[in-house]
Amino acid sequence: MNSGSRGSLRVFAWFAWSVSVVAFPISVLLMVVDARYDGRGSEVLVEAVDDFAFVAIATLAVLILRSQPSNVVGWWIMLAGVTFPLEGFFSEFTQYGLRTWGQIGIVLFGEPSGITDRRTNY
Repeated sequence: MNSGSRGSLRVFAWFAWSVSVVAFPISVLLMVVDARYDGRGSEVLVEAVDDFAFVAIATLAVLILRSQPSNVVGWWIMLAGVTFPLEGFFSEFTQYGLRTWGQIGIVLFGEPSGITDRRTNY
């Protein structure tokens, strides 16, 4: 592998790590906001610690990939470290959007669509 592609892999590894680090505090903030309405106060701390553990896993992965960017195991670890904080972010954002706006606008297969909260459609 030439040095140009190794450099690109390093940059991508740092980008993936930064996505994980940025998604974590936003998802925790949305968890706290949503917890006021859901009544799941103690669960917020557990979910935040869980997501933080995966940010730590992404940090481990970026440390591996910094020195060995073609390490397949490092990329699998990075995948786990990025997937769960992003899942937490999208889950909490969906709950916040349904509660705040009543729907979330999404695009499914090129067609604009919306997920609506069935509780508000009585």
